[in-house]
Amino acid sequence: MLLKTDTFFNYKMFKIKRKQLLQKDIKTIWNFISNPYNLEKITPKDMSFEIISKNLEKEIYPEMIIKYKVAPFLKIKMKWVTKITEVQSEKKFIDKQIKGPYSFWEHEHILEKHEKGTMMYDVIKYKPPLGLIGSLCNFLFIKNKLNGIFNFRENFLEEKFNK
Repeated sequence: MLLKTDTFFNYKMFKIKRKQLLQKDIKTIWNFISNPYNLEKITPKDMSFEIISKNLEKEIYPEMIIKYKVAPFLKIKMKWVTKITEVQSEKKFIDKQIKGPYSFWEHEHILEKHEKGTMMYDVIKYKPPLGLIGSLCNFLFIKNKLNGIFNFRENFLEEKFNK
């Protein structure tokens, strides 16, 4: 369920917020979202997502590096490397881009207990490359692409945990 999505412009930094109620306990949701191998399941197929890191643990931990290839724009595959910078088990974790298509990317995943299950929040802060041109591209297509990715993720999680 998309409760609120807002994107704002603030010195070329953008932000997307998402909120979704999942009708399972926090432990179940945490076990799914903290497993890097589930990234492929929650990413649209047209992005050609592929983890290239070898022998990853099945649960994230601080300082974990995840390398993958993805085609975010125009079906051009690129390497994306993220680092898990913070983990509070069954509460939240943060991943930051080390190498990839953005000048800055930080994704905070937050879980809260809810009377009907688990409320999951995503807060994404990002900055496209190329300054003003990147900001214009964000207005024209990047923010729509990102919202499409998170819509796909929301639908997948809805089917998995709420049906």
